[in-house]
Amino acid sequence: MSFGFGVGDFIAVLELVNKVRKDFQSAPSQFEDISNQVRSLSIVLSDVDVTVSELELDPYQRNDLQHVISSCRDVLERLEDTLDKYRDLHADKGRLGSRVKRAWKRLNWEPDDIRELRERITLNTTLLNTFLGGISSQTMFIPDIVDTFEIGTALEIRASNEDVERYVKGRIDHLQPFVRRNKQLQEEIKVGISTAVDGMFLLAQIFLDSLDDKLTPKSIRNGLKDFRKQSQRPGEDAKSQALDYAYQQAMERINNQKPGLREIALQVLAWITCAKRPLTQLELQYALAVELDTLQLDEENLPDIQGTVSACCGLVTIDNESNIIRLVHYTTQEYFERTQAKWFPNAEAEITMVCLTYLSFKAFEAGSCRLIEELMERLRSNPLYDYAAQHWGHHARRASAVTEEIIEFLESNWKVEAAGQALLCSERDRPGSRALGQADPGDATGLHLAAYFDLEVVMKSLLERGSIDPNSAASFKFWEDMTPLSYAAQMGHEAIVKLLLEKDNVDPDAKNTAYRNFGRTPLSYAAENGYESIVELLINTGRVVVDDPRTGVDFDMYSHPSDGLTSLCAAVDHGHCGVVKILLAAGADPAFKLLDRYRGEETDTPLARATKSGHEAIAKLLLEKIESNAKSEKQRD
Repeated sequence: MSFGFGVGDFIAVLELVNKVRKDFQSAPSQFEDISNQVRSLSIVLSDVDVTVSELELDPYQRNDLQHVISSCRDVLERLEDTLDKYRDLHADKGRLGSRVKRAWKRLNWEPDDIRELRERITLNTTLLNTFLGGISSQTMFIPDIVDTFEIGTALEIRASNEDVERYVKGRIDHLQPFVRRNKQLQEEIKVGISTAVDGMFLLAQIFLDSLDDKLTPKSIRNGLKDFRKQSQRPGEDAKSQALDYAYQQAMERINNQKPGLREIALQVLAWITCAKRPLTQLELQYALAVELDTLQLDEENLPDIQGTVSACCGLVTIDNESNIIRLVHYTTQEYFERTQAKWFPNAEAEITMVCLTYLSFKAFEAGSCRLIEELMERLRSNPLYDYAAQHWGHHARRASAVTEEIIEFLESNWKVEAAGQALLCSERDRPGSRALGQADPGDATGLHLAAYFDLEVVMKSLLERGSIDPNSAASFKFWEDMTPLSYAAQMGHEAIVKLLLEKDNVDPDAKNTAYRNFGRTPLSYAAENGYESIVELLINTGRVVVDDPRTGVDFDMYSHPSDGLTSLCAAVDHGHCGVVKILLAAGADPAFKLLDRYRGEETDTPLARATKSGHEAIAKLLLEKIESNAKSEKQRD
C-alpha cells in the first residue's frame, strides 16, 4: 500500500473483513445475504490494495479513499459486535424453552440491525468499485454521499442508475409504513428517482427525503411526477435547475417543521452559508447558544448537534475527520449564496450581534492577556473567541442597522483590547509562531478596528463623536505602531482614507516609530501595495513629503538594513508602474540615492533598483524623467 496515509489502518480493515468472513461460518442461516456482501467487500478491498499500490494518488483521491476506508472499518466493527450478539443467542438455544427453540429454528427473516448494516456494506462496496473506476477516467460530476455512508468528503464520481436504485432501495424503509407494504410503489420510487437524477446521488438523497412526509400513494406519485418534470427540462442548465428545485423542496420541509426545529435549522444554514471560514461543530454550537444582551454563555443552552443536523433535512453534514460542519455539497453553498436574501435576509446582522455579544462577555473584561499561556488558555476555553474576533467586522461590513451596537463596542477599551489580541493572533499563526510573541494590541483603538475591517459608516460616526484620537498608533498582525490612516492605506480601504483625511487633526504624513518600519508613512504603505487612488489622495493634501526617506529595514527582508528608502523605491520594487507615474508627476526624484548604513556610502537609485528587478517599463519611465530633469536643469543654467 503506497498511498501515503493510514497504511496501518487499511491493513487493519483488511484483517477485520477477513475475520468477519470467517465468523460467518458459524453464524445463523438468516445472515446469508450479509455474508455474501462481506465477501464482496473483502474482494474489492483486496483489489483496491493491489491497484493503489501501483499508482500515485493525488491528495484529493487519498482523502476520498481514507474516508471510505474509515466508513468500512466502522460498519465492520458494528457488524462484528452485532454478530457476536446473535451468535451468543444461537449458542444458548439449549437453555431456552421449547417454544423459543422452535421459533429460532424457523427464523428466516433478517433482523433490522443486520439489514441496515448490509445496506451500508453494499453501498461502501459500490463506492470502492466506483473509486477504482474513477482513478482511471475523468469524472463527470462531484456529488456528496452523506449520512448513510457517514463520510465527510465527497468522492468524485457519477453513479450508474443501478447504483442509485440500490441506494434508494436501501433507504425506502425510512419512508412511511404504507410504502413498505406496497411493493409496486417501492419499485416506482426506485425507478422514478434513479431516472430523474441521472447519476447524482445528492439529488437522489434530497428527492427521497422529500417523500418522507407523503401519506398517500397518490402524493408519492405526484412527487415522482414533479421529479421527472424537473429532470426533463432542456438546456445545459437542466441539472442546476433540478438541484435548485430539490433545495427549494428541502427548504419547504424545513419551514413546515415545528417552530423550534425550523428556527434552529435556519440559524444553522445562515451561519454555515455566511461563515468566512469553515466552522467546527463546537464553534457552531456555541454560536447558536449565545443569547443577546447577556454577559456570559449558559452551557445549558448548547444545542444537541445531531438533532440540529437532523432539523436541516439533509442539507448539512459533519465531517467526522475534521469535525467541520458544512453543507452537503458545493452546489448547496452556491444555492444559498444566490438565495440568501430570500431565506435569511438578516443573517449578517444577526451573526454580527452574536459575535459582538460573545466578545463582550465577562470572560474578556480584563482586556488583553499579559502572557501567551493565558491567551492560549482563553482561546481554548472560549470556542467562539477566535472566529468572533477574526470575522465580526467582515460580517458587520455586510450588515445594516447595527451601527450603534458596533460603536458602543469600539468605544470600550477592554473589548477592543481583547478582540484585537485574538485578531493579532490568528489561528494560522498558532502555535509557536513569532506572532504569539507579538500578540499585544498595545494602544489599539476602535478606529484601528474600523479601519482594519473597512467599516465606513462606523468610522464616520466615531470621527464625528471625537472620543478617540485618530493619530494613535497601534500594532496588528505584523504592522507595528501604525495609525488608523496607515492601516487603511496599507489595506487599500479608500473610503476610510477619505474620511480620515477630511479631518484637520489627522496627520497624513504620520511616521511609524517601530524598529522594523521606522519612519514609514501612509504614502509608503499605499505606494508599496499599488493603491494609485490612495497615493493621489495623500499627495493632494499637500501635507506629505513625497521624497521623505524612511529609516528602518529594507522591504526585502533578506537584504541588509538600509536608510533612505522612499515611497518611489517602494513602488519601483513592487512593479507598480501607475504609482511610479503619480509620484514622478508629484516631484519624486528618480535619482535619489540610498545610503547603506553599514558601508556608509550611497548606493542604489530607483532606476538601479528597477533595472535589477527587471521592471523595464518602470526603468524607461525613470530614465525619461532623469533626462527631462537634466534638460530643465541645463535650461535654468
